[in-house]
Amino acid sequence: MTRRSLARPATVLLAAALGAGVAVPVAAQTPDGLLQDRAAQVGDLYAWISPDQAGSVTIVTTWGGAHAPSEWATQAWFDPDLTYWIKVDNDGDGSAEITWSFTFTTRLDAPDSIWPTGFGQLPSTPPTVIQEVNVRRDDVLLITSQVPPPNIGPRTTPGYASMVANYLSILDPNSSTGRVFAGQRDDPMFGDLGALGDLLTNRSRANTHVVPTKKAKAQDTRSGMDTLAIAIQVPIGELTADGTVPSDVSAPGSTIGIWAGASRSGPGGDLVQVSRVGAPFIEQWFIPYGYKDAWRAGDPSTDADYEGWYLQPELASLLDQAYPKLPTPRTTDRTDLAQVLGRGIPGLTQTATEGVADQLRLNLAVPPTKKPNRLGVMGGDLAGYPNGRRPTDDVVDITLRMVGDGYGASFAELLGAVGVTAVDTRAARTLGDGCARNDAKAIKDFPYLGTPWDGVKGGRTHKVCPAK
Repeated sequence: MTRRSLARPATVLLAAALGAGVAVPVAAQTPDGLLQDRAAQVGDLYAWISPDQAGSVTIVTTWGGAHAPSEWATQAWFDPDLTYWIKVDNDGDGSAEITWSFTFTTRLDAPDSIWPTGFGQLPSTPPTVIQEVNVRRDDVLLITSQVPPPNIGPRTTPGYASMVANYLSILDPNSSTGRVFAGQRDDPMFGDLGALGDLLTNRSRANTHVVPTKKAKAQDTRSGMDTLAIAIQVPIGELTADGTVPSDVSAPGSTIGIWAGASRSGPGGDLVQVSRVGAPFIEQWFIPYGYKDAWRAGDPSTDADYEGWYLQPELASLLDQAYPKLPTPRTTDRTDLAQVLGRGIPGLTQTATEGVADQLRLNLAVPPTKKPNRLGVMGGDLAGYPNGRRPTDDVVDITLRMVGDGYGASFAELLGAVGVTAVDTRAARTLGDGCARNDAKAIKDFPYLGTPWDGVKGGRTHKVCPAK
């Protein structure tokens, strides 16, 4: 088979999109986002029906990217100049009906100390740096809660795993409902993202790449890393437009759309949105560099401008060029991707009938699965991604297989039954990165994310991934 060149100029993509009558943004911007504000970077968004708290939804966001455990002094604190937020669309218009915002204050209780924290076993050394989070719903202050210190080490923060329970707060004291947590946790994202960034390399099939090398075991390039997390647990009735708890999966109003982001004070004190995330990998794998800044500052209600990048995803072309021995995925007229990622799965997560809006959609009537399948809907588990996203969902494999036309029989059948063309090529079901789960164990209750690695022992980086 003839190998294809990896070169594909952006001008060719744009011309093809215009020729096909596809909507694309009017003009690209200078990609200032190459030097993105790290503290404001929203990493991942998760939302799922709480398995241990009936009738509630857990929403988790991670911030500032992953950091090494030893970097706690500079990377494990929230930025007091940012407003972090989580938004919910419960009527399908792409705009928020509910907004939780989180602002942080930092005070120094021991300003004359050289040591940033005294949470350990030196009783004469008081805590120096104290952070608190102010939680608001629709601009109404709900609670002010203290943020735990980062997991510095066994002498400073002994018994960290059990200590965190002291930093869980009721989300809404007025109704005594929900819970909230903000602090350092293990980074729940897993994947051989380092290899994927090198021309979509899958180490386990590197010998079939257009630039072949020897096969090797996949490595979790986010292993042993910590992150900042904000988590809330909310009663389902507080998320729906009519205040009810849906029981019919196909009923209108049973699905909500969720996204998160951060805003920073700009000139004159006005807040300027600088990041957002809905479904995983939309910004990274669908939005071109010249449009990322405008996309980050936008709202799902205006995402129709970006529909062309769903319909003609460059990622499909790159997969085709990188793995010439695999069947060629469709590179145009990808109405399946616009539907699943931009409007939702008909009969399961659909919130709109046209356009696209980047949201993580969650059907509130689908009960949690006792034994989750890492491939979510693709693996026959309707309680997993792209119906919400659990920390165990393998969104790397799921996304690559969707784009590469390896939907799997059950997912393709589900879409085909409602008239959405989804191709399931058996060979494309092998697309992925070779990582099947995270390196750290999740905890069984809120906030669910695993205990962060401490700065003394740390965690093993680039750990070999379990493949299944």
